[in-house]
Amino acid sequence: MTRTSYIILADDDHDDRSFVEEALFRNSFNGKIKPAENGLELMHYLEELVHGNDDSNNFPDLILLDLNMPLKDGYEVMQEIKQHPHLKNIPVLVLTSSLREYDEKRCMQLGCTKFFQKPLTVSEYDRLARSILRYMNGLQVSC
Repeated sequence: MTRTSYIILADDDHDDRSFVEEALFRNSFNGKIKPAENGLELMHYLEELVHGNDDSNNFPDLILLDLNMPLKDGYEVMQEIKQHPHLKNIPVLVLTSSLREYDEKRCMQLGCTKFFQKPLTVSEYDRLARSILRYMNGLQVSC
């Protein structure tokens, strides 16, 4: 039986989550997307996966992570993920509205796989979705 692709999308902005989800499905993603509204919710969910089942097939293929979230921001989340022995190999792709070069450098230092600025148009969301899907298919990510 083939495993279904699985993404966790952590963003406190409901509209941004919806736009990303719609773009992924519009661009032929046929897997599962688990939403998380903040960093704390994401970490609780990941801890449940770790403690509830040792089967790595239940872990997400990747995490799409916003930086600016309540309760626990993306930096804290990424640091916890990359320091956790069961989670550290999950690719983290950052989606942010930040235009600061510092944010990208810090994310890369913390172990993020790819850094994307949040799109503003439907065509930009589609381009983002195609980049994510290429990454998931083992190809080079580019925007």
